[in-house]
Amino acid sequence: MEQAVILCEKIGRHSIKYYFEEIMQRSHLQSKSRKVTRWNAFIRCEVARHNSVLPEGAKQLKPSDLMPEICVHWKELSEEQRVSKTQKSMVEIEQLLKMKELAGHHTMQNAFSDAQKTLEKIDRKGNDLDGEEQSPPSAPIQQPPSSDSTKPNSPSATQGRKQPAEAQPPLNVIFSVSGSSMPVQKKQHKERSDKGKKRSPRKLATADAAPPIICYHSPLIIPTGTPPAPLPYATL
Repeated sequence: MEQAVILCEKIGRHSIKYYFEEIMQRSHLQSKSRKVTRWNAFIRCEVARHNSVLPEGAKQLKPSDLMPEICVHWKELSEEQRVSKTQKSMVEIEQLLKMKELAGHHTMQNAFSDAQKTLEKIDRKGNDLDGEEQSPPSAPIQQPPSSDSTKPNSPSATQGRKQPAEAQPPLNVIFSVSGSSMPVQKKQHKERSDKGKKRSPRKLATADAAPPIICYHSPLIIPTGTPPAPLPYATL
């Protein structure tokens, strides 16, 4: 309480009760303690009785481990037996509650525990940071130099690059057939237009300016019995 008075005089922002609760590490929330019942006293008495029979070093039993057996035993007792069995336990529980309410906390021990937990967290965080510093750094990303070579149409950028082939016109327009200057497309169109016309007979010219001989594409019919006369040389 003396320390709470000193803090209140030195700081003066809160009351003496506030600083006293802070020193004693009490909660500021309003909490109400439940009334002690004979059922709770009977559970405490039965758990203590079962644990007293256990051998030394054995694991202590909890109320949840003995709850079915305690319930059966509680139902078998009369009202007078319940009062007689729980009278002593009721007094002990009330004394424990008063002691818990008025007893002082181990302030130094709690402060030591808090500082120990804080130092453990700091040590763990420091080890993590130390491991990150010892890991090999990743290779830095090199940025390309800002020069004319980075431009797509600069001479230095297109020097070692293969130039695309020039666009050529369609094949049926650039080439001709048999040295003729007429494009293939137009010539094919002319041949298609000539299919419906009647072809005129071709004239054969002799070497000595003889009268021309008309030659049709139909097969030549030669009568039997007489040898055929030799035809003059003709050029188509």
